[in-house]
Amino acid sequence: MPPGQKSVHWDVFPKDYDKAFQNNEIWPVFLRNALSIGFNDDFVSLCEGGNLPPYDANSLWHLRLDHDYRSLLPPKITADNQIQIIQKVFKVVIEICGADFVLENLTPLIGSPCLADITFDQPISTERTVIQVNLHDLILIYYAWQIDRVIQHYYLNGVMNIVEIGSGFGGLAAKLKDLNPRAKIILLDLPEVTGVQTYYLQQRFPECNFNFFEDLKERGDCIFNDPNVDFILLPGWAIENIPKKSIELVINTRSMMEMTMPTIDYYFKHIHRITASKGVFACFNRYLKNPGSICIKNFPFDKKWKILLSQSSVLQSHIHEIIVQRTAFAQKFTVSQAMGSLIPF
Repeated sequence: MPPGQKSVHWDVFPKDYDKAFQNNEIWPVFLRNALSIGFNDDFVSLCEGGNLPPYDANSLWHLRLDHDYRSLLPPKITADNQIQIIQKVFKVVIEICGADFVLENLTPLIGSPCLADITFDQPISTERTVIQVNLHDLILIYYAWQIDRVIQHYYLNGVMNIVEIGSGFGGLAAKLKDLNPRAKIILLDLPEVTGVQTYYLQQRFPECNFNFFEDLKERGDCIFNDPNVDFILLPGWAIENIPKKSIELVINTRSMMEMTMPTIDYYFKHIHRITASKGVFACFNRYLKNPGSICIKNFPFDKKWKILLSQSSVLQSHIHEIIVQRTAFAQKFTVSQAMGSLIPF
C-alpha cells in the first residue's frame, strides 16, 4: 500500500486481517459485529462505545484488532428510546424522499442488519402497515435520493459509469445500481474494506459480473471499458488507472473528512481528470473533523465546477452536501468562494 493511504482514522485493522475471511460464521451477520465498525451508523446511535474514535481505548474499534466478532447489536430493536430515534429519522426521510422511493429501496437482509418495526400510515388508504427499517439504511436511502434526483436532470437514461471513493460496505453503491441497472460502478477503498464490499455486493447481486485488482493487473485498463462488467472493486490508488473524462458520476460520502489533506489533494487531482464533461461530483462531508482539522471548505475544488446543490444535511447537520457539475471553462464564482462562508470561520 502506498504511504499515506491510511489516516489515523483507518489504521484500525489487524495485520492478520485475513483470518476474518477464514471464519464463515461471522459474515452472514457482519452488520451486527466488528466487521462493519466504522462504516455502519447503527453502532454510533445504538451501541455504547460506537461513537468513540478508533484511537480511544474504550472504542469498539479495538474488537476487530482482537478478532472479536461477537454480536454487538440485536437482530430486532425493542428498546423504546432506540425505536423513537429510528421512527424520527424514518418520518423525515419519508417526507423528503416520498413513501414510494423509500419503500422501494429498503435494504434486503444481507449481513443481518438490526431492524425496528415501524408502523407506517399508507398515504392512499386507511390501513396501517408495520415495516422493518434499519437506521443506517435510511441514511443511505436519503443519499441515494439526493444524488439520483440531481443526475436525472442530466442523464435521462441513467448514468453509465460511477466511481465511489470510500464506499463503506457497499450499501449506497447497491442502491445506485438498482436505480441505474446498466451502470458500471467502480468502488475505491482500503483493501480491507474492499473485502467487506465483495461479500455484500456479491450476495446482493449474484447475477452481476465483478472485477478486482487482480483483473486490473492481468488485463490492464481495458476492464474499465468492458460492457460485461457491473462492479469493479479496487484499492484507492488504482484511481490512477481510470481513463480520463470517462466517469459521469463521482461520489464521496463522509470519508474524505477522515483522510489526510495530502490524500484529499491526491483524490481531487484524479477526480478533476476522470470526470466527464458535464459529469457530476457528489461530496457529502463534515464541516470540521478532528484530528487533523479537515474542513470541507478547504477541499481543493478547481474552478471548473458549477454548483448544483449546496446545503447542510437535513439528517446530519454537521455534514455539508455539495453536488457540482464539471464544466469546460472556469466559473466566475467558484466552489471555493461559495464555501468560504461555511463554518469553521
